[in-house]
Amino acid sequence: MARLDAVGGRAHSARMAVSFDTLSAAEAMESAGVESRQARAIAAQLHVAASTGDAVTRPELEASLASLKTELLDRISESERGLIERISESERGLIERISESERGLVDRIADSERRTAALLWRLFGGMVAVAGVAVAVLRYLP
Repeated sequence: MARLDAVGGRAHSARMAVSFDTLSAAEAMESAGVESRQARAIAAQLHVAASTGDAVTRPELEASLASLKTELLDRISESERGLIERISESERGLIERISESERGLVDRIADSERRTAALLWRLFGGMVAVAGVAVAVLRYLP
C-alpha cells in the first residue's frame, strides 16, 4: 500500500524484491543468437535494474499522476487569476487614460468654440465699421 512522503508528497511503498532469473534470461538470449558473454552481461544488468527497487506499481503511478495533475491545475488557476487581475488593471488604466483624453478634447473644443465666437464678433464689428465708413463717405460725396 502506498504512503505519501510528508516532505515531497511523493508516493512510496514497501517494495518486494523483483524475482529475476538471470540464467534463464541468458539462455533465452543465447538461443536467440546473442553471444554467451554478452547474454550473461545483459542478464546481469537486467537483474540489477530489476532489483534496485525503483519499479512502481500501477496504483502508485496513478496516485503520482493524480497529484501532479492537481498541482498543475492549481498552478494554472493561480496563473489565470494573476492574468485576469493584470488585464483588469490594464483595462482600468486604459479607461482612465481615455477619460483624461476625452476631458482634454472637450476642453479644447470648448476653447475653439469660444475663440470662433470671439472672431465672429470681431468680424461682425469690422463689417459694421466698414459699412459705417461707406455710409459716411457716400454722404459726403457730391
